[in-house]
Amino acid sequence: MESSTNSRRGMLRAAVGLVAGAAGLGVAGSAAAGRRSPGERTIKLSVTELAAKAHGRGRGQLARPDDQVTMHGVIAPGSHGGGAFTAVATVINAPHVAGQSTVEQHLFMLDGGQLTGMGHLVQEQGLFVITGGTGAFAGARGHYVARSSPSGLGGDGTAHFTFTLTNEGTPWH
Repeated sequence: MESSTNSRRGMLRAAVGLVAGAAGLGVAGSAAAGRRSPGERTIKLSVTELAAKAHGRGRGQLARPDDQVTMHGVIAPGSHGGGAFTAVATVINAPHVAGQSTVEQHLFMLDGGQLTGMGHLVQEQGLFVITGGTGAFAGARGHYVARSSPSGLGGDGTAHFTFTLTNEGTPWH
């Protein structure tokens, strides 16, 4: 049992390292593009005015492990409409990454409905899974890469999301 646990941990560490490295080099999207299925679509959204607050901390104080963080921003208008973005996060010291990271839940409020997602952010980037959708986005499936730099936690107040949707029922063309 001990050796299988260590083996799983090793594989998880390697997988997380590869995902974080791929996202950091910008190859995650291009690698996924090379093996797209016929129903996949890639969508990009940008968020401006992204502000964050670590609860229990003064303005501008960095979050610490176990802190709860809330974020909100404006989804820039584009070919997919505009909207609002909000997120909640918990700061963690994960054993498989150096330094702090966050586990986050995202809500994208868009024209025609909402999308939700969840994932792990390390050094301002991470890979997330689409957990659901409402309205025009009901039944949405897939994943997305997030780059987030909220003001209030030392960032420039922007975020960028690259979605890979895997079902044909979504209105994004």
